[in-house]
Amino acid sequence: MDGTDIKTGAGHRILELHYSAMSASNDQPRHSLSPPRQRMPRMPAVTNTKLFGGAVTADIPSLFIDASQFRQVPDNQEVLLDTSGKEDRSIIIEILERVPENDNNAAKAHFDALAHDNEAEDNAQVLSVVPCSTEEIPHLPNNVSAYILTGTQQVVKFYPRRRGSEDLVSTGHALSPAPFVVILLALIRLPQQETDIVISMNIDFIDMDDMLSVACLGVPSETGTDTGLTSAFPLSGGTGGATRIEKARRELKAILSSFVIQDWGLFGGQ
Repeated sequence: MDGTDIKTGAGHRILELHYSAMSASNDQPRHSLSPPRQRMPRMPAVTNTKLFGGAVTADIPSLFIDASQFRQVPDNQEVLLDTSGKEDRSIIIEILERVPENDNNAAKAHFDALAHDNEAEDNAQVLSVVPCSTEEIPHLPNNVSAYILTGTQQVVKFYPRRRGSEDLVSTGHALSPAPFVVILLALIRLPQQETDIVISMNIDFIDMDDMLSVACLGVPSETGTDTGLTSAFPLSGGTGGATRIEKARRELKAILSSFVIQDWGLFGGQ
């Protein structure tokens, strides 16, 4: 029996029958045969998750859990944390009052507000803002627009031991040890409800090698030009950080493509 046969479903049944027959025989086989190893069911990559009490549903990566299980979360937020232990990542979904800026600048307005909250206003950079096509938000009405912003913020407030560093930002070809966060921010604009839904994914880079590797990532803009971290941090390096960001971008797009508002009463009646 070749390896290909064993991998098929029928091959497993044949192997099990062969094992049973040999076990029942009084003759000792020349080579012992172990039972087939049972495969553990693979965890699905995403789980369709009820948000805001079921008023919204979306596909969330299965390794993320609801932070409200162990800490208080505001009613207008859903906070989800990565439990893999491999990365310090979070997804925050917020229902916010619609900002007055036009659609082209609204995502940046929310990014700037986040930088203010993070005390990172002086060290924040928008790399790209790309509009979503209707195919990318198939479950939302035609009058709803959505955008994906990519940016970086150097967030020192969570690392007080780094306060007072002489160089909190990159200078020339040298990066400081100050941590920075790559932020992917999706904005869904609901004009009739005068509401902005902001979905942000935070990817922390603390390790110096990881910071150097992400420097080679380019983020394509809607014009097709390279406006990414290559220009923000002009360094050579590996692709580990870039891979993490591309993975997060795919996850964010999966959330958008599965985002369904089940109860529009969540926004006050319409």
